Amino acid sequence: TNFNMALQLVGGGVTTHGCSLVTDDGSNFLAARGHVVYVSSTKTGNHVRILKGHTKAVTAMVFSTTNHLQLLTSSMDCTVRIWDYSEGICLRTFACKYPITHVMVSQADEFLYICRASGEVLQQQSKKKKGKYLIGRCTWDATKKSEENHTILKSTHASTWAMHKDGHIVVGAQQKGLSVYHINQNKVHKVENHEHNDRINCLAIQDDILATGDRCGKIHLWHGLLSNGEIVKQCFHWHAHGVFTLSFSADGSYLLSGGEEAVLVIWQLETGHKRFIARLGAPIRHVSTCTDGSLYLTSHSDNSLKVFDAQSLKLVQETRSLRRAAIGSVAASMKCGIQQSPNPASIALNGGVGNIQFYNLATDRVDMDQTIIDRPFVSRTLGKNVVPTTVEKLAFVKDGRWMATVESKESKVTLTEFKLKFWKLDTQNESGYSLHTTVESMHRKQVTCLKAHPNDRVFVTAGEDNVFKVWVLTSEEKWVCSFVGSYLDMICNAVDFSRDGSLLAACFGRHITLWEMRESKIVNVLTSNSKETPLGACFLPSYYIVVFGETQVTVWNLLSLQVSWSLRLDVKEICVHPGIAQFAVVCKAQHRGQEVYQPVLEFDGGSQKPVNTHTLGSYAVSSTYVTTSVNKDAQLLVLDRELLLWGTPSISSLMVKADENKTQDLGENRLKVDQFLETGDTDNSETVSQKPEGTMEEMNLSQCDSIFKMPTHVLPPMNVLLGKFMDMAVGICDKNAHNGEPDDDSYMEAISDGNENEMNVTESQQQEITGENNTETHFDATTFAPAQHLDFMVEYFAKGEPIPIPSFTKRKPEKELGKNGAKKKINSKKDKITHKESKKLLKSSKKGD
Repeated sequence: TNFNMALQLVGGGVTTHGCSLVTDDGSNFLAARGHVVYVSSTKTGNHVRILKGHTKAVTAMVFSTTNHLQLLTSSMDCTVRIWDYSEGICLRTFACKYPITHVMVSQADEFLYICRASGEVLQQQSKKKKGKYLIGRCTWDATKKSEENHTILKSTHASTWAMHKDGHIVVGAQQKGLSVYHINQNKVHKVENHEHNDRINCLAIQDDILATGDRCGKIHLWHGLLSNGEIVKQCFHWHAHGVFTLSFSADGSYLLSGGEEAVLVIWQLETGHKRFIARLGAPIRHVSTCTDGSLYLTSHSDNSLKVFDAQSLKLVQETRSLRRAAIGSVAASMKCGIQQSPNPASIALNGGVGNIQFYNLATDRVDMDQTIIDRPFVSRTLGKNVVPTTVEKLAFVKDGRWMATVESKESKVTLTEFKLKFWKLDTQNESGYSLHTTVESMHRKQVTCLKAHPNDRVFVTAGEDNVFKVWVLTSEEKWVCSFVGSYLDMICNAVDFSRDGSLLAACFGRHITLWEMRESKIVNVLTSNSKETPLGACFLPSYYIVVFGETQVTVWNLLSLQVSWSLRLDVKEICVHPGIAQFAVVCKAQHRGQEVYQPVLEFDGGSQKPVNTHTLGSYAVSSTYVTTSVNKDAQLLVLDRELLLWGTPSISSLMVKADENKTQDLGENRLKVDQFLETGDTDNSETVSQKPEGTMEEMNLSQCDSIFKMPTHVLPPMNVLLGKFMDMAVGICDKNAHNGEPDDDSYMEAISDGNENEMNVTESQQQEITGENNTETHFDATTFAPAQHLDFMVEYFAKGEPIPIPSFTKRKPEKELGKNGAKKKINSKKDKITHKESKKLLKSSKKGD
């Protein structure tokens, strides 16, 4: 059965450039991420309202000039919406033929919009033009609920736009030139610009002043340009790199500028005096002010928002939403991917440059930002981009007390440097992780993988130097390399641990080697028949292992050491469910016209038929399963290029159960053994499939018989099995002793001498059991002897029933006839077992001797 579930938006998203505003009273600030607009509190930073309605990315938003509680938003879904953001209600929707890139309010019941023409318009235009923009006006009558939408002017490609507050003038920038559009006169005035030596990045209009900023860091003020009067130019130059945003204060006396240096510059226009808010962590993409001029809001390239007090220039609030480093593409800045953090409903992934962020899915905020590489922000030196040190690999132990990271720094002069760092959780100061150990150049070449042991404090690294290394924490809390493995002098592409941690899979070329962790030796090799080199191997929470390449997925059965099934898919990434034998395959993106189609398939380990199928309408970057609660319910999460997180409902309630009439194989018995070793009780398991037909006794006896016929790499050590079994048996005796039945010593004395037909006990034990001094207690132990009747224990172990306590009866000691026919008493002291010997027997049983 297939469940076709749509991936739902969970959180995240990149703040749209220019889509961040502060309300008039400064109580809230708004930011658009994807197709959603978030209204957040300035005091707490929490989301107050979420405006949902657009189906594609929001491109611009502006407050209404007549009602300060209304907001206008434009989107690539060809609509403009009017919202009451205080209530989170969409009041009205206006449709257009083309995707809208900008929206500007001119006056009451009227707004201007700019859309990019497509379809027939693009086919008619010249190939030399990059695109054609249409400036439209939309007016409506609120009482009659009618609207009028028509195109005013046509424009060629413009990099940025700005509109005068009266709505009669719109200015667009094309490379180094300016175009002034007079809306009421339907005229266009082009200005030849000889002041800027490079492309104009941003515009701002205040009264009769036009401010422009270019890629060289220069800011020019144009007086009289908008009124067709005498043009007076004024130049400010502080930025060493490009100016990305400009904004005037409410009274027009100050101009705010931000750029690549991550410094907010506040210019006093009359005097030219400058004030700075420095070291903001990332380049500033947009800045806005509130109406009363009390707050400044900055939007940064690392997807963070910061609110500053205009008087003291102190930080008032910072939203730590899902962010990324301002280096290269999203995939380049998210090399660690998304991983389940030690806390439920939380993920860990790359943050800013050299940081790891812990993102809470429930609150849509970053709980903690861990600095891995402590360095100040440097944009560029001598005109060249600085190559930063990046965090490439990340792993946690099960309890979250230890974290391991791998960082690298590329250089054209020297070899790439790699460092392995071990971090310990600071539980006293609650300040995150503190650096514990640093290992320089642990691999001579590129590090390909980093994995953590599922139960112990052990990490494994693999590299292109043809080896993998096992790192163990000693009793003195020192991290040492305990083992180095290699195979046929091939590159180790990936490693992974089995669920119980007893096996390690290492991919060497087309060979998947299985290593026994306790003995640190290779036990089996799985060789792929495909010509392509596998990219990785992942253990499922059962007896399957998934091997995947770029065009094929293969599932191996570890019990038979044969291929269970294989399927050809264009694989981008694979992630494994933590609780059940299920995994997800994120396929490569496909295109259907202008739309992006990226399938996500979920498989069960035993079948090549997908259990669930999903469709993602964007480019996926990474995926994982996240445990959303303590009961191990997990959901699939996919991160796309826009830093949006898409997820599914809990998988546990939708997973397909096994057929009741289907016979179980050895793998399910292995699950029972694993759960018995962990909890000592097989009846409480929730992951074991439903039982096959047949009587309980016949079924469990056959299953237990098959347990001891498993391959050695699957079967647990016999001393572990027997030790757990004897602990359970002794525990039952303790429970029965409180109910008036024999204690441990009497029980052990009884079973240790099972070769005899009868046994005497001491007088104190006899008095304790019978309450009399003139009788002895005997029992028949011929049917119960652990050393000689192991099948008897296996039978009750399979049933899950309590071990029967040998029945004690009160009777007089039997007599034998002597040579002269007289009865004589048996010498019970000779056959009696002492208390010390019983303890020795118990210890030897636990060790499997």
